[in-house]
Amino acid sequence: MRMLDFVCVILQNIIKSDNLTQWSEADGICDAMSFVEFVFILHFMIEMFGIIDDLCQALQYISRDILNAM
Repeated sequence: MRMLDFVCVILQNIIKSDNLTQWSEADGICDAMSFVEFVFILHFMIEMFGIIDDLCQALQYISRDILNAM
């Protein structure tokens, strides 16, 4: 399990408690952490797709060069 998962489990336990102040704080923190993780994953995917696109274009140029050489 990742560290974020452990923290979310603890926050979910606090959310289930009867203390409304702790509940609202824990709920806000859990939402914020989920949002930050989501944005990080999206940013990572955009970077990876850019690298994959560059690699695909390079392979297409190599294939074109091989066909031209034949």
